[in-house]
Amino acid sequence: MSEAMNGVFPVTGRLFSVLWRLRLAWLLLTLLFPVLAHAQALGLKVRPADREIISEAPRQIVTVAFQVHNGTGRDGQFEAQPALPPGWRLITPEYPFDLADGETQLRFISFFIPENTRAGDYAFTYSVNNRQQPAISDTYSLPVRVLSRLKFDASPLEVPGFVIAGESYGISFLVRNRGNVAVTLGYEIGSSLGHRLNPETGTLTLEPSESKPVRVRVESTGVSELTLDLLNFTAWTTDKTITADATVSVRLLPRITGTEQRYNSIRSLFSLKAVTEERGDRRRSGWQAEMSGGGAIDEAGEKRIDYLLRGPDLRNESVLGTLDEYRFEYRDPRLGLSLGDRVYALSPLSERGRYGRGAEISYRTDRWQLVSYSMADRFNGDPSTQNAVRAGYAFNPGKRMDIHFLDKEGENPGDIWSLRSRMEWRPGRATDLEVAQSRADSERGGAYRGRIDDSSHPFRYQLTLLHADPEYRGYYRDQEFAFFGFDYPLDDKWSLNGTYRFQRDNLNVDPERVAPVERQAILGADYRLSSQTRIGIDYRQFVKHDRRPEPEFDAGNDALGLTVSRRLEALSLLGVARWGETEDKLNRERFGTALYLASVHWQATLRQSYNAYLFYDDNAHTLERQSVQKTLGLGANYRLSAASTLNLNIQGDLGADEKPYTLNALLEHRWSNGHQTSLVARHSTGDEKQTALMLTYRVPFGLPVSRKRNVATLRGRVLDAETGTGLENVVLNLGGLIAVSDSEGRFSFPSVKTGRYHLSLDRPGASVDKVSVEKLPKEIEIRQGDDNRTEIALIRGATLSGQIRVYDLPDSVLPTQTYIKVGATDRPDDSPDPPQRPLKRANVLADTLVTFINGEHTIKRLTDQDGRFRIAGVPPGRWVITMDENNLPVNTIPEQRQQILIVEPGEEANIDFKVIPEVRKIKMLEPLKEI
Repeated sequence: MSEAMNGVFPVTGRLFSVLWRLRLAWLLLTLLFPVLAHAQALGLKVRPADREIISEAPRQIVTVAFQVHNGTGRDGQFEAQPALPPGWRLITPEYPFDLADGETQLRFISFFIPENTRAGDYAFTYSVNNRQQPAISDTYSLPVRVLSRLKFDASPLEVPGFVIAGESYGISFLVRNRGNVAVTLGYEIGSSLGHRLNPETGTLTLEPSESKPVRVRVESTGVSELTLDLLNFTAWTTDKTITADATVSVRLLPRITGTEQRYNSIRSLFSLKAVTEERGDRRRSGWQAEMSGGGAIDEAGEKRIDYLLRGPDLRNESVLGTLDEYRFEYRDPRLGLSLGDRVYALSPLSERGRYGRGAEISYRTDRWQLVSYSMADRFNGDPSTQNAVRAGYAFNPGKRMDIHFLDKEGENPGDIWSLRSRMEWRPGRATDLEVAQSRADSERGGAYRGRIDDSSHPFRYQLTLLHADPEYRGYYRDQEFAFFGFDYPLDDKWSLNGTYRFQRDNLNVDPERVAPVERQAILGADYRLSSQTRIGIDYRQFVKHDRRPEPEFDAGNDALGLTVSRRLEALSLLGVARWGETEDKLNRERFGTALYLASVHWQATLRQSYNAYLFYDDNAHTLERQSVQKTLGLGANYRLSAASTLNLNIQGDLGADEKPYTLNALLEHRWSNGHQTSLVARHSTGDEKQTALMLTYRVPFGLPVSRKRNVATLRGRVLDAETGTGLENVVLNLGGLIAVSDSEGRFSFPSVKTGRYHLSLDRPGASVDKVSVEKLPKEIEIRQGDDNRTEIALIRGATLSGQIRVYDLPDSVLPTQTYIKVGATDRPDDSPDPPQRPLKRANVLADTLVTFINGEHTIKRLTDQDGRFRIAGVPPGRWVITMDENNLPVNTIPEQRQQILIVEPGEEANIDFKVIPEVRKIKMLEPLKEI
């Protein structure tokens, strides 16, 4: 162990000892610093084993390590629940694991940041709880910053607003080359509903400043309710250094527009699970029913309920089984009520969160909030109870003050008072300060905590300071803790990062139990060789010693780490290596440590991906010599169809003699009626073989909760004004409600709230040249009890076409002949008119964007190779047509920047744009005089 560490760390410890004695003064001073706190004195403890501030680019693999320590006083089986931002993919699956009392286990978690993740700050949360006693739990969150990257230019071109479910439709994307060299691109399109696309992948070549459309045909499937299909277009250069993303949403409309509903209902789900497990020579099975849901119970959407009813408890029947839970929640703008099983929380120093059964009620105004709960543990033999009250006042949306009171019985009983201040000073910078006092019989104790997060500028950092007296009865007890972490990009290539952590327990050095002090410092640097490759290096020092006269441990570790991440087209690679040495001063022993980690993610196609990972840990994060951990994992994800997915993964322990492994499989299918089926299979080996199956069938439904008031039904018909026949598949919009006409042109809007609406067409029907005879949107008044009916007649629409032509000077005109008269006289000062000369037609403009605007209607078209454009079936009326001037030749301007046309139904109108030389003015200066 280096002498520098031995010298620096004791001085730092004395500095923190002084800080704890300052207490309240320290709280006021921390308003000037950034803060974050995570520590726990007793019970289950989860904390990072490595860097705690992460910055990474999209399409990269991130691996973090957590140490899970069981200080509950008894052995137990635990399960972890990683929580990722939506769309991020977990590479390493989590399985239940056993942890003896006093044991610490290292858990590695790898996840993949998707290609289309927007730059910004995110959070990754890792939670661990005891399977039999969920109240024993701990959680830690790590901030993740996704970096920006260079993108190629792509945008939606033609996108339908609505599509009849089951029909095929076309969309197009526009790709532009903004550079000055030709480029060849690959592209891929994906559907969130798994619809068949043609083409799904392809390539195109663009000359400098050239634009090309990519047209795709989508085969949609039937749906039973209004559904969004997200279509993502991604283009990339061959070396992947420049990418372009564009996403559009298309609404799929069911052919059956619904039935009249007299009741407000909330979306609910009924599930039936059957499990079976074979462990050794024992076989168990069971079943579990669940009904859950939530939503607004009034027409205004201000009152909401959520509920969960699940039972019986299946945890003893299978490793896949879940516990029984029953809860109900009600919320409106003022009142909140919660009953049943959930996590009850008050504040970090009083109660961060404890699972149990109880009740909570809250009342809020624009500034004040009052919350009270009473709960009891469900699974402890000697159940603990809590009664709590919180009163808060919000000065504004970003600044508030709260006072808390907690009465605890059972485990660690006592009364706790605390005052907490949370302030957001500007976007990205916030402080969280709390001071608390506890009382139990004649024993009194105090605790202080501060937190500031600052990500408002490139230098991102966090600082934590916390103190809890030995007599304090809150979440933290008999502990001092400090943490500082930062991440700073020096330029586009280099960035620095570092963390410092200090923790001291058993402050009064009670000789009956250990009095540990832990210090860890990490300093690292990252270098980006390219947008696809990153190299990181870090140095880590960790020491831990017992401060009692006869210590149980006194050891430290120095380690050097290297990280390499690389993207290769569809591959994302990550490699981590760490070499170090541990010194055990009590046993006068030194031994080497090592850690190797490799992870790969391969997105073979949009329908299948694969991943693999390998962990090798030779005491890299422990100070006691233990057996080497070797873990190998493989995974695969398949989209079998638009409605079916299959996920497979296997994880093996190569360090054990028996080489145990766990195989997991998940098959999911969504039926055409909206029902869902899933099958989970798990097989593991080791001390005894174990095979478990769980089959789940889910049925979505609407649960009626209240009778609708002031509702009626609007019925109508869409017809051809020339023939009188009904028009099928016409999409109508009534104040955001959607209906589709049937084969006779009839439609209905069931259960519409009475009042005035505007009825419009979102799609004119099977014939694209049809437009409405009367002006749309059409005002409709819905009356209760009346026969609300209407009729819409359609006739042929108009067609607009034209060409963009480029004109040049006649050959007889020299460049020095500045004045060119085109249509009107250009007279600089009082000079005479220049001679009028006719222009000659020189060329046409291809791949130029032309925009047509008629009120809220906006249509865009690209000119073809002959410079022509054409749209058919447009509504009659006043159209403003403009062309994109970014694609004009040098020193030219459009003769007219926009053209206005009034078109009649069925009319074919022609619009031509002329691009002419720009008239320039030159002022002649007098000759210089001789000196």
